[in-house]
Amino acid sequence: MPRLRLVYPIVLVLGTPSLFADQVAFKNGDRLSGAILKSNAETLVIKTVVAGEVTVSWQQVQEVQSDRPLHVEFANGKT
Repeated sequence: MPRLRLVYPIVLVLGTPSLFADQVAFKNGDRLSGAILKSNAETLVIKTVVAGEVTVSWQQVQEVQSDRPLHVEFANGKT
């Protein structure tokens, strides 16, 4: 039982950063968490702890979630 008392705080501390990370959901059901760095009309770049910087195609993206404001520029130049 004493070991469980140590495990729970460790899990909470290690799991907490993922609660505040950006998340990309893909059409195939996969998810990638990290920090969105940049994007353009074709790709999105997300920096992850495990895989480093990952560039993904917007065609594969189903949803993007972020706890920070994301600035989007439309084709007509409006943001």
